[in-house]
Amino acid sequence: MDHVIPASKGGSDLPHNLIASCSECNTKRGDRYALSYLKENANLVPNLMKLYWRIFKAKYKHRLMKKGHVSKA
Repeated sequence: MDHVIPASKGGSDLPHNLIASCSECNTKRGDRYALSYLKENANLVPNLMKLYWRIFKAKYKHRLMKKGHVSKA
């Protein structure tokens, strides 16, 4: 598992912020945001638009939680 928003940048361990990732891709990505990594490596990921949408929703929910509009539960 990997974080959409890296834990080092405030990302949570909640399901909306987790994606399946092989260890090689996880290591290559480092602490970059998942969307940045995917844009650079779009040819490696099937069904990319579905994944982009999931990442967008996770980032939006993360912003709302930081502002206190959504509970963490």
